[in-house]
Amino acid sequence: MNGVKQMQAQTSDLPHPAMKTIRQILTSLCALLLQFSSVAAPGDLDPLDADVVGEFVLTTAVQPDGKIIIGGKFTSVLGVPRSNIARLNANGSIDMDFDPKANGQVISVAVQGDGKIVLGGTFTTLQPNGAATPTARQYVARVNADGSLDSGFDPKPGNTVTSVVVQADGRIVLGGGIRFAPAERGRERGLSAVYRARERQREPRHGLRSQGERIRH
Repeated sequence: MNGVKQMQAQTSDLPHPAMKTIRQILTSLCALLLQFSSVAAPGDLDPLDADVVGEFVLTTAVQPDGKIIIGGKFTSVLGVPRSNIARLNANGSIDMDFDPKANGQVISVAVQGDGKIVLGGTFTTLQPNGAATPTARQYVARVNADGSLDSGFDPKPGNTVTSVVVQADGRIVLGGGIRFAPAERGRERGLSAVYRARERQREPRHGLRSQGERIRH
């Protein structure tokens, strides 16, 4: 920058029109240098600060539109009440229209190709977007892109879901301390269960399975 100042001083003896042009060029160069000096280098800390109040964030998921879903055990994000799940806009601000309000920890989140969001955790109810009363959802739930509850999805696993993955074919894989239905008792706990994300499709080995029914493998 000292060199730039020296060049500016040397222009003072030039004729007025030429001095004005050169000063304009130097001003543009200085602005360009300042712009490059403010660009973050690889590994620099991003300025994003969600200001989460609570115990921890356990899971994050980034949507195709750049919005960020966070889940865990917390009570507010950026000063806005949020019960264990929240969504940030791409610019880091809170998404005021998304508030599924889980009554327990949200441990895993997966975004489907259609924009719906599958949640797994220790929760037993959701009360989305200011609903008057909570709705029972046992350890796994699916919400629409706006945070409202997907009423047609309710697999009811018998224990905490700690992992959710959406496969390329639309099926949803759940992992955790899953207990199977009474007819299946005696099988090991902790196995994964696979659920259909689409209604009534034919599974080659086991025939028709309605939405949310566990598929044997």
